[in-house]
Amino acid sequence: GALPKFDVQPNGTMNSQPPVFGRKKSDSWEAEYVLTKEPQREVMDRLARTSDRASAVMYLVVSGLSELSLLLDIPPPIQSRMYQEISNGMLGFSNALKIADVPFPLPYAQLLNLMLMAWSMFVPIFVAILTRNVVVGPILCFVLFESIWCLNEVAKELENPFGNDDNDIPLLDFHGRFIDTFNDVRHMDADLPEAEEEGTQQQDQEPFRPPSVVA
Repeated sequence: GALPKFDVQPNGTMNSQPPVFGRKKSDSWEAEYVLTKEPQREVMDRLARTSDRASAVMYLVVSGLSELSLLLDIPPPIQSRMYQEISNGMLGFSNALKIADVPFPLPYAQLLNLMLMAWSMFVPIFVAILTRNVVVGPILCFVLFESIWCLNEVAKELENPFGNDDNDIPLLDFHGRFIDTFNDVRHMDADLPEAEEEGTQQQDQEPFRPPSVVA
């Protein structure tokens, strides 16, 4: 399919109002995400031609880190942690892909539907014979049927928890939290040199005073 459209956030700045990090497009899988920087046109063309965009993005990130590894003033054990986190992310994506792609066995699902239909037909008769009450019977019948039906609906939701339904995993919210964390860390890192410089100037201006001793 076509690549999703990106709502680019200029200069990575945060507005006074919280931005919309993701927006569903009708009932399809396509969605719009907020990025801190617009990808290059060559990268977008390459992603449009590939069939596995997640692996392609991981390759771009790993290749970029490999090119910058010699320029980074970071010990190798710390650098290896970045590759490990990327590997953990791809492992989680692979596990989620298995859940989304592997369907529930069709015969077993049809058997459950037939059993649910049989349960809905026979449970009123059994409850009416056991209770012999016009008030307790309908209430008990409703509770028993709704309990089994709700369990079946929960199983259907857990079969594939990804998508745009109300009960699906909110991937757009996860992306929004990731962008929030990314911006917080980036802005904090940009403010650190100024804070260190101000602290150094204050130390140079104020003379050292020994602590007072109370006799």
